[in-house]
Amino acid sequence: MSIAEIPRTYFGVFTIGFYFFYFVKSVLLVINYLQREDFNLIEKLRKEKIKVYLLLLLFAKLSSLIILITQIFLFIGTRENFDFNTALALGSIGWILILAYVILNKDLFVSASKFSILKNEMILFWSSKRLKKIQLSDQALYNKLDVTSLIDKIINLESNYEFIKDNELDKRFISKTLKVPEYQVKLLFAYHNFLSSTEYKNAIKINQSVRLLNNGYLDSFTVDSLSKKVGFKSRITFYNNFRKFIGVSVSDYVKSIN
Repeated sequence: MSIAEIPRTYFGVFTIGFYFFYFVKSVLLVINYLQREDFNLIEKLRKEKIKVYLLLLLFAKLSSLIILITQIFLFIGTRENFDFNTALALGSIGWILILAYVILNKDLFVSASKFSILKNEMILFWSSKRLKKIQLSDQALYNKLDVTSLIDKIINLESNYEFIKDNELDKRFISKTLKVPEYQVKLLFAYHNFLSSTEYKNAIKINQSVRLLNNGYLDSFTVDSLSKKVGFKSRITFYNNFRKFIGVSVSDYVKSIN
């Protein structure tokens, strides 16, 4: 049976029902994702940024559905053939906007993948896309900032833990070590880092603990020894920060890599 032989009302009800079901499922998936308990701090912070994408996605789906319903009502109320081109082509405009947004904000989905020296085991807390609106007083200096290059350099410095462990990893130390103006480091932290100063320092320590765990540190030493080696003054503080940034306990992490 061809479309021409199907009663127009049946065709309309079926098509609207199908696409409406698809839209409702999409809404439920988004709600479920936003209400899901965050695995760790970084996931929570990135979820805040990805909300815009999800809302745009739902808006695109809703726009497509409205356009489709309009075309179906025209089809039912007239003797004209159903215009698939208009119904689907106009609805695709929303998806084109979504694609453009993803291309411009891809680091929100593939976390900082563009950084050339990224280590696989590192917690990712940098974003090549600025995380908030630039203040007018910072605009002129920010325009001189080479964001990707400087983040690359800092990530490389972070991975050299033996060099930085005896120093206070603050903005002044980073500026002096990398031989870049301190204002650039401050701007980078202000607009491209998800963490506060204290969280950042603790995250660096946890990064190093993960490297040591991956290399079998606990085969010869204890967790207490590990916490002191990476710079935590108490084992409890180490445990809390490990779960906060990694999302699981130290013992569960060790089980997962073994």
